[in-house]
Amino acid sequence: MENAILTSDILKTLKKICTSNEFKEILDCKVVTAVYYRKSDSIEKKEDWMEWMEKNLTADDYSYDLQLQSVVDKRTRKWTFVCFKHFFEPLIEKRKMIKKNIKALQGKNNGGEIVFGIDDEIAKLQGLQEILKLICNTVYGVMASPYFAIGNVVLANNVTGRARVEVWLYSRALNGYMTITDGFQYQPENVFRLKDGIRKPGLRILSDFHKLSKHRGIERISLENLDWSSIFQSENRCHPELDLIDSYAKKHIQTFLGGYNLSMNYDVEHKSENTALKMFYIKRAHYILERRDTREIVYKVRGTSEKENPVFLRIAKSTFECIDNKGNLADIFLNDLDLETYSNRISTLHDYKSSKKRFLKKIQGNKNLIEESKTIEIPGRSKIVKNRFRFNILDFPYKDMKDFQKRNQTSDYVDYGPLLKIMSFENVFQQRLKNFQQSTVPRNG
Repeated sequence: MENAILTSDILKTLKKICTSNEFKEILDCKVVTAVYYRKSDSIEKKEDWMEWMEKNLTADDYSYDLQLQSVVDKRTRKWTFVCFKHFFEPLIEKRKMIKKNIKALQGKNNGGEIVFGIDDEIAKLQGLQEILKLICNTVYGVMASPYFAIGNVVLANNVTGRARVEVWLYSRALNGYMTITDGFQYQPENVFRLKDGIRKPGLRILSDFHKLSKHRGIERISLENLDWSSIFQSENRCHPELDLIDSYAKKHIQTFLGGYNLSMNYDVEHKSENTALKMFYIKRAHYILERRDTREIVYKVRGTSEKENPVFLRIAKSTFECIDNKGNLADIFLNDLDLETYSNRISTLHDYKSSKKRFLKKIQGNKNLIEESKTIEIPGRSKIVKNRFRFNILDFPYKDMKDFQKRNQTSDYVDYGPLLKIMSFENVFQQRLKNFQQSTVPRNG
């Protein structure tokens, strides 16, 4: 671990899942910074705390340190306990009820029942549940943001830390892919179960899906031993088992975590609209899926948009289209994907000489081609350049040693693999694109 943030929830979980040697290594780590609230600073009654704050707050509580170039907070560290349970619970329960009603109305639609105004009612309920979600998120955002006076870094990390550790644990039980914030994707017919009487995998194994799937204490099963492939591909979009999948997943997770003496703190909810028969994902947070019901292609590429990086998204979409129903990437894709890209750059002296040479060659023996003089590029002017971009097949995992040797023989081979250990996929891709564009710019000489 290096510069890792450990909250109390994460530390308690590590203590339960780590082997004795693994937890000893964690305890041997050097703590650089610790933030906590001391019990001795606690004031039980809120009225007493407010009175204390009014008496002890001064105009000098904040100052700017020129050397550190940051604000120094000298306020008193006295604190009191505030319970938000009675504020959040009614909103959360109301939102659950609304989402249940939405699901029931969508079931009527999918079942072929004709109900006038049902789409408007669904849209109305969707808007209401989004507002309730926004209220809860806004309250958290205000308390966690450093830009507000009540912003609290301890609270922010405790809230997000608990959610992160919970979703990480759930993904181990369900054999989930790509945990993002508070969710992940998984296949109900391919989940993990702890074998009885065999030593459980520790942190090192749980953190590596390839090793976890091969561990002798783990076996793959289908959720509730059901044939989920047939259920999802069934023409009956209101299959009764789909209404129970939340409870099935919760029961399975509880059993898995029980093996480590851990319990669930959050409910499980499946987004039925994102049920997909085919999905493609890159690195930690980029994915594309094709929705089962509407056949709509949905993509999430974090940190970029179609306007900012159209090449990346076009490549991702083209890759997705080349994946067959069995999840195999078509071989023809590796050789045939060829995209045109456009970029702005300034004309150079070399561009001027080359364009003038082409102009003189065209008008030889034909003095009437004066219009061609407009094709001469003036140095310093902006121009749009069209390039052809071939997706570097080195971005794909190697199928076998023969595949590796074949790709390694290319004349323009550049190994970007090591960069992925220190840079995000998006940054490595941008570096590749930059190198490609530079290689297509003519040099003076």
